[in-house]
Amino acid sequence: MADIIMLKMMSGDYVDGDKHDKKSNYDSNDIKNNPTLDPKVTQAYKKVGVVMRSYKSGKLPKAFKIIPQTQNWEELLFLTNPDSWSAHSYYKATKMFTC
Repeated sequence: MADIIMLKMMSGDYVDGDKHDKKSNYDSNDIKNNPTLDPKVTQAYKKVGVVMRSYKSGKLPKAFKIIPQTQNWEELLFLTNPDSWSAHSYYKATKMFTC
Protein backbone atom coordinates (compact mmCIF):
# COMPACT_ATOMS: atom_id res chain seq x y z
CA MET A 1 0.00 0.00 0.00
CA ALA A 2 2.82 2.39 0.85
CA ASP A 3 4.41 1.73 -2.53
CA ILE A 4 1.21 2.70 -4.33
CA ILE A 5 0.91 5.91 -2.32
CA MET A 6 4.53 6.83 -2.97
CA LEU A 7 4.07 6.13 -6.71
CA LYS A 8 1.08 8.47 -6.83
CA MET A 9 2.98 11.16 -4.96
CA MET A 10 5.95 10.90 -7.30
CA SER A 11 3.81 10.92 -10.46
CA GLY A 12 2.25 14.27 -9.57
CA ASP A 13 -1.29 13.03 -8.91
CA TYR A 14 -0.92 14.12 -5.31
CA VAL A 15 -1.96 17.63 -4.25
CA ASP A 16 -0.54 19.01 -1.03
CA GLY A 17 -3.46 20.01 1.17
CA ASP A 18 -1.59 22.96 2.67
CA LYS A 19 -0.82 24.41 -0.75
CA HIS A 20 -4.19 23.62 -2.28
CA ASP A 21 -6.50 26.59 -2.75
CA LYS A 22 -9.39 26.09 -0.35
CA LYS A 23 -11.93 27.82 -2.56
CA SER A 24 -15.40 26.38 -2.11
CA ASN A 25 -17.05 24.47 -4.93
CA TYR A 26 -19.85 27.00 -5.15
CA ASP A 27 -18.31 30.42 -5.36
CA SER A 28 -20.79 33.26 -5.77
CA ASN A 29 -19.34 34.28 -9.14
CA ASP A 30 -19.57 30.73 -10.45
CA ILE A 31 -23.25 30.48 -9.63
CA LYS A 32 -24.13 33.93 -10.92
CA ASN A 33 -22.46 33.16 -14.22
CA ASN A 34 -23.78 29.61 -14.49
CA PRO A 35 -25.25 29.14 -17.97
CA THR A 36 -26.91 25.82 -17.07
CA LEU A 37 -29.61 27.45 -14.95
CA ASP A 38 -32.54 28.92 -16.81
CA PRO A 39 -32.88 32.68 -16.19
CA LYS A 40 -36.50 32.14 -15.12
CA VAL A 41 -35.37 29.67 -12.46
CA THR A 42 -32.73 32.09 -11.25
CA GLN A 43 -35.26 34.89 -11.03
CA ALA A 44 -37.82 32.68 -9.25
CA TYR A 45 -35.37 31.60 -6.54
CA LYS A 46 -34.22 35.16 -5.99
CA LYS A 47 -37.86 36.04 -5.34
CA VAL A 48 -38.09 33.10 -2.92
CA GLY A 49 -35.16 34.67 -1.09
CA VAL A 50 -37.12 37.90 -0.70
CA VAL A 51 -40.00 35.95 0.84
CA MET A 52 -37.64 34.09 3.18
CA ARG A 53 -36.21 37.39 4.36
CA SER A 54 -39.54 38.44 5.87
CA TYR A 55 -41.03 35.00 6.66
CA LYS A 56 -42.56 34.59 10.12
CA SER A 57 -45.20 31.87 9.85
CA GLY A 58 -47.43 30.03 7.44
CA LYS A 59 -46.67 28.10 4.31
CA LEU A 60 -43.27 28.19 2.68
CA PRO A 61 -43.13 28.87 -1.06
CA LYS A 62 -43.55 25.69 -3.11
CA ALA A 63 -40.33 26.45 -5.00
CA PHE A 64 -38.47 26.36 -1.70
CA LYS A 65 -40.02 23.05 -0.66
CA ILE A 66 -38.66 21.25 -3.71
CA ILE A 67 -35.03 22.36 -3.18
CA PRO A 68 -33.99 19.26 -1.15
CA GLN A 69 -35.31 16.98 -3.89
CA THR A 70 -33.27 18.52 -6.70
CA GLN A 71 -29.84 17.42 -7.80
CA ASN A 72 -28.34 20.93 -7.77
CA TRP A 73 -29.90 21.93 -4.46
CA GLU A 74 -26.83 23.87 -3.30
CA GLU A 75 -26.99 26.20 -6.29
CA LEU A 76 -30.70 26.82 -5.86
CA LEU A 77 -30.32 27.38 -2.13
CA PHE A 78 -27.52 29.86 -2.73
CA LEU A 79 -29.75 31.87 -5.09
CA THR A 80 -32.17 32.48 -2.21
CA ASN A 81 -29.41 34.38 -0.34
CA PRO A 82 -29.61 32.54 3.02
CA ASP A 83 -27.53 35.21 4.75
CA SER A 84 -30.53 37.53 4.75
CA TRP A 85 -33.21 35.08 5.91
CA SER A 86 -35.21 35.57 9.09
CA ALA A 87 -34.69 33.29 12.07
CA HIS A 88 -38.04 31.63 11.42
CA SER A 89 -36.92 30.79 7.89
CA TYR A 90 -33.76 29.13 9.20
CA TYR A 91 -35.80 27.03 11.59
CA LYS A 92 -38.24 25.85 8.90
CA ALA A 93 -35.43 25.17 6.40
CA THR A 94 -33.49 23.15 8.97
CA LYS A 95 -36.54 21.03 9.71
CA MET A 96 -37.19 20.53 6.03
CA PHE A 97 -33.62 19.52 5.15
CA THR A 98 -33.19 17.15 8.08
CA CYS A 99 -36.43 15.18 7.68
